[in-house]
Amino acid sequence: MKAIQLLVFLAMCILVSTSTSSCQKEPKPDCWDGTCCDQDKNRYQYIQYLENAPADLSGPPEFSGWGFVLKDAIRIGQRTPVAAILLCDYCINKVQELPPTYTKETYLNPPRAYRVWGKIVEDKLSTSFTGLPNLSMYVDRVEKAQ
Repeated sequence: MKAIQLLVFLAMCILVSTSTSSCQKEPKPDCWDGTCCDQDKNRYQYIQYLENAPADLSGPPEFSGWGFVLKDAIRIGQRTPVAAILLCDYCINKVQELPPTYTKETYLNPPRAYRVWGKIVEDKLSTSFTGLPNLSMYVDRVEKAQ
């Protein structure tokens, strides 16, 4: 009988210790559900926060959409790294007055004219025609590099 009571006691201790540790989860990052890029909570998945990353801006008139080409590509798990990241529609107003620095003339030797901060999300509903993940960014801040 004492063995059964001891087993029940140990089981209760394990349950209590696992339930209290699960209550101390870290808060979810801002934009964890991708709603900083689109209201559809099922479309985007938060990947990481980009901080002070050297990059060049691409956009009209040479390219149809706005985006950044990062100096250091982002790798998601074992997949091929991605350096070209589109901008979420909700933040284009933060960059459209800046001059694009990734152009047909500079793409071989980009100047890395900007530093960017922002949230990287992956489009879960599509991939690029090359099979690479479609990454987008919600820009929090952009500065000209020194």
